[in-house]
Amino acid sequence: MNSFFSFLVSSIINVLLYYYVGFYYLIIIRIAHFTLVHLITKYIFNLERLGEIGLIFYVMPDHKKFIMTGFMHLEGYKPNEMKEIILNRGIKNFSMLRKKLTYFFGNYYWKDVSLEEASKSIKIIDKQLNSYKDIQDYGLKEQERIFKEDELLYEFQIIKFGENDTVVLTKFDHTLSDGLGMLGFSIGLSDNYDLSLFPQMPTISLMTMLILHLASPFYALIALLTSIQVQIKHIVSPFKRGNKEKGNKIVELSKYFNFTKVSNAAKKMGLSFNDLLITIISKNTKKMNVLDTKEFSGKEFVVSIPVSLRPMPKTLKEFVINNQVSNQIFKCPLVNDLSEHKKIQSVLNKYLKNPFYNMGNVLQYNIGTFFAPNFLIQYTSEETTKNVDFIISNVPGPKKPIYYAGCKVLNMVSIPTQAIVNNFILICSYDDRFSISIASDESIKANMTDFKKMLEEDIDNLILKID
Repeated sequence: MNSFFSFLVSSIINVLLYYYVGFYYLIIIRIAHFTLVHLITKYIFNLERLGEIGLIFYVMPDHKKFIMTGFMHLEGYKPNEMKEIILNRGIKNFSMLRKKLTYFFGNYYWKDVSLEEASKSIKIIDKQLNSYKDIQDYGLKEQERIFKEDELLYEFQIIKFGENDTVVLTKFDHTLSDGLGMLGFSIGLSDNYDLSLFPQMPTISLMTMLILHLASPFYALIALLTSIQVQIKHIVSPFKRGNKEKGNKIVELSKYFNFTKVSNAAKKMGLSFNDLLITIISKNTKKMNVLDTKEFSGKEFVVSIPVSLRPMPKTLKEFVINNQVSNQIFKCPLVNDLSEHKKIQSVLNKYLKNPFYNMGNVLQYNIGTFFAPNFLIQYTSEETTKNVDFIISNVPGPKKPIYYAGCKVLNMVSIPTQAIVNNFILICSYDDRFSISIASDESIKANMTDFKKMLEEDIDNLILKID
């Protein structure tokens, strides 16, 4: 059955049920329906229900799909060897890569596919790229080519780079994975794979997890109120879209910086690496606002920051690719100088380092996607992000080089996606270097090239102070 028609029928049925049986009976009916369908689909049809966060991304209109692309630059050109590595170390190990979505009984489910079908996602492209600008432009075009219904939601392209090197372009629908999932997959393919290459994430004890679940309804309400508050007060800003719903995407890629030096600069200020980078973004956001709008009097900007909810894997097979993020949206102070970093730090401690907020946010997603019709999920997702100035995401890569088929990976970079958000700032690191990528809609009034240069200047000044 066509998914749009199914959504429409489902929505009409929900409205009729609400009208005739009332809200509380509707909840009972929905829970009973969910339980019955879950048992039937899982144990009879061997289908796995699409997660709530993934559903939010999948039901968006085609032109607002979050297609993620990233690339690895390898020393040497061994296309057939790379194809075998992706198949044997990757697709055979990661079960999520042997599934595609199917619509069944009112919901989307993951359906198993054969290894032969999954292997068709690996392609050797008869093309040569000669610069990182070529890779960036190619990756952006691939983000606009979306995956259709009943297709695999990923693709690997092996492309010649220059005369002797290789680029492996990885393309995922955000429904299937987040940035950390893509990173985990890339690390899992390497010759020198070990768990120490994964970013270290704090573990949560069983008792803390129990308390988190008990308190999560309260924090879900806070997360909802925070989202509503963000949308009520709309501050005119050159970082927000113009009248056009969607223009062409523009991407600015910064130069590369020494990760250790910037981290040491952050420690001297009593900050984490993320705290420092967001303080720099805050300072230059205010500077750009003041330059653009003489009467600008705003004291805050709105940020959305994805927080990974992944447990640390003990083996490669435990590292699931499925989307596992909590997306925190909140107001962040605009600062005049980096010396005001404590204003930023206190807000980030509240929203990002408090597991209760993350758990509450996830529960808000779960409740919303469980009870709301899909067209309403789509509408609220767009409205929630309309007033967000930046999504800021940090994807930390391995701190030491990795190898594929004996070839050293010289660089790993993700190309930020920009769909329903105004601007996306992506921080990627690998082998003690990091860069900042900024994706914006062309209707953004702010000059993002100038903005990128402001960020670079502040980072350079910090490095000079500690050299």
